[in-house]
Amino acid sequence: MTRLSSLIQAKVAKHRELIERWDKKERPSPLQRPEHRINDRIMANIRHKGVVSLGVGKEFHERARIAKGDIDRFALLYSMGKGKFKSKVKMKIVPIMKRGYTWEDYQSSKLRQEYHRSADEVFGMFDTCDLNTETFSDGASIELHSALSKSSEYLEFCSAAGIVDKKPRKRKEDKGGDAVFFKEMYSNGKRMALFGVFDGLADKRGDESGASALAMEMLKNYSERIKSTRGSEEIKELLNEYANEADIKIGESMNNFGGTTASIGVVFGKTLIYLNIGDTRIYAVSFKSGKPSVKKITFDDGISSAVELGAGLPASEFSLEAGYPHLYLGSFSQQIYSRYSGKRVMHQGFRLKHPNIGAVNLDGYDMVFAVTDGIWKQFPLLVAPGNIVKDSACEESAGDIIRMHGCKGPKDLVESLHLHAITNMKSNMPRHLANNYCIMPVSEDMGAVAFSI
Repeated sequence: MTRLSSLIQAKVAKHRELIERWDKKERPSPLQRPEHRINDRIMANIRHKGVVSLGVGKEFHERARIAKGDIDRFALLYSMGKGKFKSKVKMKIVPIMKRGYTWEDYQSSKLRQEYHRSADEVFGMFDTCDLNTETFSDGASIELHSALSKSSEYLEFCSAAGIVDKKPRKRKEDKGGDAVFFKEMYSNGKRMALFGVFDGLADKRGDESGASALAMEMLKNYSERIKSTRGSEEIKELLNEYANEADIKIGESMNNFGGTTASIGVVFGKTLIYLNIGDTRIYAVSFKSGKPSVKKITFDDGISSAVELGAGLPASEFSLEAGYPHLYLGSFSQQIYSRYSGKRVMHQGFRLKHPNIGAVNLDGYDMVFAVTDGIWKQFPLLVAPGNIVKDSACEESAGDIIRMHGCKGPKDLVESLHLHAITNMKSNMPRHLANNYCIMPVSEDMGAVAFSI
């Protein structure tokens, strides 16, 4: 045997030995979900992390701090429109410069080329797995309640914002009775948004914030069940179940008169499934025509709905009676001195029907916002001669407020609505405006949530 053949045989034996050793090692099963391996590969490479940070809207210098949730969101966005999303990410690579050099320098140009290659590698990883079968991690959530002062939160990636505040001249130690909730969820490659606004009410001895905070916490607990639903009817069934359970638990927690209004919605694709009890409201906004166009989705319990149906009421009477939504369906669990006012609001087996529960198509709309009466009661009312309220939906006046403040997103919108409301409450003076509008300020706690769709 020649020396050459001996060397070849030795290399073959060595190669076989390596293969046997590798086969004995524990390796990921081919049935293992692919994103686990993708996460490890991306987290181990700073340039891959940089590509993900650009894709999910984070600053480039934050690339070292991305988490699994960011990778999930990147995958979701990519699955929703691969070509457009890929172009968007690569365009964000164009301004990159190497630290200490100008954009035109060779070192910066080389760095951009490396990031373009890294982007192709990341997209290639996701092309190897079926993104439509994956269940992604939940996005962030907003939970605001029991405010002692103005409290707000903004989620940049989710494009959502919430705000709560208590009415002016309320004692410092008293909590605001409004609560807002928003949660972004992902299932089967699709985004689902769950949201709610709650306005607690109680007699002078009660705590307004208790019922609204409890209703919000219960909605949060229902989020996983809602996430697993597969259609509007299933979601409506769950919302009905939630309403009955909330009424029972809130009733058990109240010693005297009290409860909470609620406007709750689930947006899945371009469909909104909603539940509404009391005078909290859900609106949709479109910016397609160049100026904000607002549509009221829900139908109030109480006198404001009577106006929408054609009943003519003086503005002063409307403003007064609108302050007592509990005289109608009104809220979860109204009690007076431990006795229910009339029949139990949500007696056993009670099922919400239209217009308190329903579904609408949101095609043509860009944003949804939900508000408590502390916000919408400060909207200008359209009145007819004799100061008779002609329109209590306040769609045009809400659109004018959004346009006047130049709102470009959810954060601008909730801040503008809050500013408009608090300004009018502090003035506390009814006044007439141009084009047959008037403002009848009513001092109430405030809550609002808004998000893009």
